[in-house]
Amino acid sequence: SDVLALESDPLPTRVLVAGTPQLTLRVDSEPGESVVLVTLVEVGASGVAWNVSDGIGRVDPSTGLVSVELGPAAHEFSDGSCIGVDIAFSAEARIAPARPGRRAIDMSVGSLRLPLIDQ
Repeated sequence: SDVLALESDPLPTRVLVAGTPQLTLRVDSEPGESVVLVTLVEVGASGVAWNVSDGIGRVDPSTGLVSVELGPAAHEFSDGSCIGVDIAFSAEARIAPARPGRRAIDMSVGSLRLPLIDQ
């Protein structure tokens, strides 16, 4: 599959997000140039998922780093739900399928920044 779906443990309490989420990660990509589509998702206890926000970023071919600023979001993740991140590769994200090649995400490098509101 061209999509990597990551998910937190179930949240013990609700989490309020308001602002612009950002995901930074390192990608090893062949044929070299890659576009990454990132979607922030709420996954309910029943397994139903809701898209919260998404964004597109281009991998820097010299470093393999990509920083994706997602669209502004104001969302309450319910207690018991999970925060999910879907990462997809595409030559033209949303428009065309990814070009054939090998892509790997370095899971030791990366961060998800969520603009949280104190409860």
